[in-house]
Amino acid sequence: MQAAAREYQVIVWGATGFTGRLACEHLARYGRSDLKWAIAGRSRARLEEAKQSVERLSGVSMKVRAGGDPDCCERIDAWRARIDARVGDIQPVPRLQHVPVVIADATDRASLAAMTQQTKVLLSLAGPYALVGTEVVAAAVGTGTHYCDM
Repeated sequence: MQAAAREYQVIVWGATGFTGRLACEHLARYGRSDLKWAIAGRSRARLEEAKQSVERLSGVSMKVRAGGDPDCCERIDAWRARIDARVGDIQPVPRLQHVPVVIADATDRASLAAMTQQTKVLLSLAGPYALVGTEVVAAAVGTGTHYCDM
């Protein structure tokens, strides 16, 4: 499939994890308004919950998933406050209802190929990479999709 014919410019694979949610928040807040992107993972319910979590941006649900460590939560709050003070007015996260959900499973080659055929760039944030990364990379290579991971 030619890159120009792809439905999305970016798909965030692993959007339900901590890093995936941060990436979604960043794309929603700072991405170009005409950026066509989607989120992907195994569970539609978890992906929809992740969209709501990012929209709230209070960070509470993200912090709980970061290990539930109260000190960690305080450090994250302090870190965000310092950034807010330096940056000034940070744009609120737009509603993410318009962001499509793509279902794919790292153990299902057909679903991975279907996912990678829909996008120009796959931002892979699902792990552990040693267990799930090989098939995802193979799908991206097989469909001529640009691949990026952490």
